[in-house]
Amino acid sequence: FESIYAGDADARFVVCEEVCSACCEDSSPDRLDRFMHHASDGIIFSRKVPYDLEVKGPVPCETGVCDVPPSEAVMIFRQYLKRAMEQASRHAAYANAPPIVREACALARPNATLGPLRLLGWSCVPECRYQCIQANAASRREEGLRTVKYFGKWAFVRVAGCTEFASLVASLLNGVPALAYLWWSRRRRRWWYRLVWRLCACQWVVTWLASMAFHARETKTTEAVDYVMAMAGTVSSVVTGVIYSFMPRARGVALVWPHALAWLFVAFHAHSMLWIQFDYAYHMLVATLAVVLGAGLWITWAWRYRARRPHAWRVAFFNLALLPCFLIERLDFPPLWGVLDGHAV
Repeated sequence: FESIYAGDADARFVVCEEVCSACCEDSSPDRLDRFMHHASDGIIFSRKVPYDLEVKGPVPCETGVCDVPPSEAVMIFRQYLKRAMEQASRHAAYANAPPIVREACALARPNATLGPLRLLGWSCVPECRYQCIQANAASRREEGLRTVKYFGKWAFVRVAGCTEFASLVASLLNGVPALAYLWWSRRRRRWWYRLVWRLCACQWVVTWLASMAFHARETKTTEAVDYVMAMAGTVSSVVTGVIYSFMPRARGVALVWPHALAWLFVAFHAHSMLWIQFDYAYHMLVATLAVVLGAGLWITWAWRYRARRPHAWRVAFFNLALLPCFLIERLDFPPLWGVLDGHAV
C-alpha cells in the first residue's frame, strides 16, 4: 500500500528533479548538444535504476547497490544521482542515457527565459521541481496509480505564476471584510469596543496578506510567516470572545492587555515552531483548539444575549458554520482540476 506522501520518493520524480537541477548549472547554449550527442563512457546510470518503483531501498550508490533504511533511501539515491551527474558533466556522458534523463534535462529553463515568473521568485531549480512534479503526477494518472503528495503538498497546477491560485483568491476574499470594517469604523470614534475590533481587523488583514503570499509562491519564509500569522489571527478571535464574555465593562487600556498576552503566546508559538522544531502536527492541534475555543465563546455569548442583541443569532450561525468549514479543510482531498482543494473551499 503506497503512502499518500510517496510522491517525492517516486524514483522517476527523484531522477527528473536531480537531472534537471544539474542541467540548470550549465547554462551554455550548447548544453544539450554536449550532453546528448557526445559518446558515452558508461559513467552515468550504468547500473539498473528502479524508475517505476518508490525509493525505499536497496538503492544505487557508489559501492554498487546499498541496502539502507527506507527513511534514508531517497537521500542516498539523490547523492548517487548528484555524483553521477557531476561525472557525466565532466565526461559528456549523456548519449546513451535513458529517455527519462534526456527528458529531465530538457525541462531545465535558464532564468532569462522564465519572464514574468521571476517576479514571484521562480528560477531554474524551483522550476525544475514544479515541472517534474507535474510530469510525474501526469504519468501516475495515466498508469492508474494513486494520487500522492510531493513534499507534503498536492501537485497543484500553476495559474498566473501562483502555485495555489484558488486558495490565493479565497484569502483575498476573506480579507475584504476586515478591510471594509477598518474603513467603516473610522467614524465610530466613541464606540467603546472600537479599539478591540480594529486591532482584530488589523490582525486579520495581515493574516490574509501572509496567506496570499504563501499561496502565490511557497517558500520556507512565506510558509513560516503564513503559519504564524494564521495562529495570530485565530488567537485574536479568541481574545475578542474573552473580552465580550468576561470583560463587558472593560474600557480603554484594560482592553489592550488581553491582546498583549495573546501576542506573547503567538511569539512563544513562533519561537517553538521556527527555532526549536517545525512540528506541523503540534501547530494544527493548537490551531484546532483555538478555533473550537473561540467558536465556543462566541456561541455562548450569543445564547446569553439572544434577547438583548437582535443580531446575536448571526454570531452563533457564523461560528457554527465555521466548524464544518474547518473540518472540510482537514479532509485534504486532491485538488479538483489541479486548482481547487479543501483549503480553498
